[in-house]
Amino acid sequence: MNPALVNIEAERSLLGCVLLDSGCLYRTLPLLRPHDFSLDSHRRIYHAIAELAESGKPVDDLTVTDALIAKGQLQAVGGVEYVGSLSDNVTSELARTAHVEHYAETILDKSRRRRTLASANALAAATEDPSVSTDECLQQIQESLLELEAASGRTTARHVKEFMPEVLRELETQAANQGLVGMTTGLQPLDLVTGGIRRGELWTIGALPGRGKTAWGV
Repeated sequence: MNPALVNIEAERSLLGCVLLDSGCLYRTLPLLRPHDFSLDSHRRIYHAIAELAESGKPVDDLTVTDALIAKGQLQAVGGVEYVGSLSDNVTSELARTAHVEHYAETILDKSRRRRTLASANALAAATEDPSVSTDECLQQIQESLLELEAASGRTTARHVKEFMPEVLRELETQAANQGLVGMTTGLQPLDLVTGGIRRGELWTIGALPGRGKTAWGV
C-alpha cells in the first residue's frame, strides 16, 4: 500500500486505544467517521464501536465482538483474534493513549488524500469525455474542492468546562432581553425559537410564492 495514502499502524493503534480507554473514544468520535479508515475491516470495527457508544453501551473487546457477531461481520474483520490483537500493544499506562488525537489526525489526513486522488481521477476522466462540457468539468472541480474543504473542517470535542461560561452568558443575555441574544427578526415567535439573528449566521428564507418572503427579508 502507498504510505502516502494509508497508515495501517495508526488505524490499529487508534482502534486499540478506543477499545481500552473511554476517554480516547470520546476524544476520537468527533474527528473520524468509518469511511476514513482505509481497510474495510477497520471501517466495520469502528462503525460497531461508534454504534455502541451512541447507544450508551460499554465499548470493549467483548461488546464489539458481540456487535460484530450480531451483524454477521466478525469473520469478515478477522475474527475474535484480530479484534483482541488491536489492544495487545496498547494499555492505559502507555503514552500512546495520550496521543490518540495524533493517530486520528493521521488517519483523517490519509483519508483526505485518498478522496483527493479519487476526485482527481474522476475529473481527469470527465475532461477526456467529449460528452461532458467544459462548464460541467469546471463545476465538478469546484464541487470537489468544496467537499474536500468541508471534510477538513471537523473540530475536536470540547470539555463542558470550556463552553459552559459561554452558555451561561447567553442565558443571562436572553433573560435581560426577553429571550433575544442576537438581532430581532421582527417576528416574536421566531425570536423566541431562535434567539434572534446572531453574528456570523447565514439565514435562508423559504416559503411558497406570495407568502411574504421578500417583505420580511427587506
